[in-house]
Amino acid sequence: MSISFSGVGSGLPVSDWIEALMQIERQPVDRYYTQKSTAETQKTNLNTVESKFTSLRSSIESITDANIISAFDLFERKTVSSSDTSIAAVTASNDTPVQEINLKVNNLATATVARGTTNPGTAATGSTKIVDLGNGAGEGGTFTLFVNDEAHTFEIEQDDPDTTEVEDDDTIDDLITKINDELGSLGVTASITGGKFKLEIDDGLVSDFKVGATSDTSNFANIAQLTKYPLGSTSEDVEYVESKNALSSIYTQGKLVGNEANLNTEVTTGTFTVGSSEFTINENTTLSDLIAQINRDEDAGVIASFDSRNNRITMTAKDPGAKTINIQAGTSNFTEVMGLTDGSKLAAGSQTMGSNSEIELNGETIEAGSNTITSDITGIPGLTINLLGTTSEDEGETSEVSISVSQDTTQIKNAVSNFITKFNDVINTIDSQTSSSGALRSEYSLNTLRNNLRFIATNSVSGLDTYNSLGAIGITTGS
Repeated sequence: MSISFSGVGSGLPVSDWIEALMQIERQPVDRYYTQKSTAETQKTNLNTVESKFTSLRSSIESITDANIISAFDLFERKTVSSSDTSIAAVTASNDTPVQEINLKVNNLATATVARGTTNPGTAATGSTKIVDLGNGAGEGGTFTLFVNDEAHTFEIEQDDPDTTEVEDDDTIDDLITKINDELGSLGVTASITGGKFKLEIDDGLVSDFKVGATSDTSNFANIAQLTKYPLGSTSEDVEYVESKNALSSIYTQGKLVGNEANLNTEVTTGTFTVGSSEFTINENTTLSDLIAQINRDEDAGVIASFDSRNNRITMTAKDPGAKTINIQAGTSNFTEVMGLTDGSKLAAGSQTMGSNSEIELNGETIEAGSNTITSDITGIPGLTINLLGTTSEDEGETSEVSISVSQDTTQIKNAVSNFITKFNDVINTIDSQTSSSGALRSEYSLNTLRNNLRFIATNSVSGLDTYNSLGAIGITTGS
């Protein structure tokens, strides 16, 4: 007898049967995905264990790296201290012996300075514009003189670049005329001689004379370097105020060749030498450019500058010590114009020699051409002393700086503490992963590795009588 169905409309749960059959068919695939998920979780956890072991290995290597490179030996690390870091800062290496050092600093090393012996700028005259003084730093505005406590204010004209109105910058003669017209009858007369601006005061008419007011808007008093000289400097009844140095309108941004710089002697093209570097002057070279080139050049060995107040070029050696700055004229006349050389020689009196440092190290006097005292100077391996000041004398006795070199136990302690942390982290991670609820439960290889690791860490080292285990140096497994 056969059985037949009339289809979906028969009322039988055909869809449920189909779904059940599909679930049966999917069971192998579901098992595969479950196994895959478990394997991925185990792999992740194994990677975690591996990472913990890597950290543990690194912590051990930081202690044992001396077996590879002696410089990494934590047990030879030194720490060094100075009792007065304002006088001496010190560093030490692993090679520095443990010791106590007494230091006296008698002199610091100073640097040699080369200064031009001549004023290279053309001396100011009455026709020199006030705004051109001080390397173009002069400013127009008000300038006040007090005669017998009465203020007399003079306006120094300056062209305004923001207006189209044509004005003429005042010259020194313009200011002299204004002063003499107003103050001549009161006993004050102005003049300029040899580049120096001068105000003569008739002591018979003037009982009190002052230069400048807080309300002045011109910097002429500063640019002119006005200094008051006492009665009797020129004659019995005249005192005066005069520029300390001859004023000049040198322009450091102007080209040297062609004399846009307004020097008293035009600079020629060619070369000159500072230190072990050669510099070239061409038609476009300015004094500012040249100074910048010198300062950028390590082989020149100096810091160059131009003092517009004193109208002198200055070169200061980068390294201190009693060493002459090598300056040679070459094919240009630049160094001669600046007063640094005289023909093939250094200009007489152009260089103020630096001095060597002098220290007493445990009673032994040592001289050095530097303020950095290294081991090749002291003979103490790995020790460097940076001198920052001199020791003082108190009632005839010179104070000392105590330098202490000792073993640096801090780094060893930190390294051992780090090892303990990493070791416990590995053990705890393995215990967690191989527990009954862990993803790697009952993993034989991990349990074996854990046991071997604990055995190695707690075992004694053969061949040593004392300190032959971690327990012997105070590392325990607790209660």
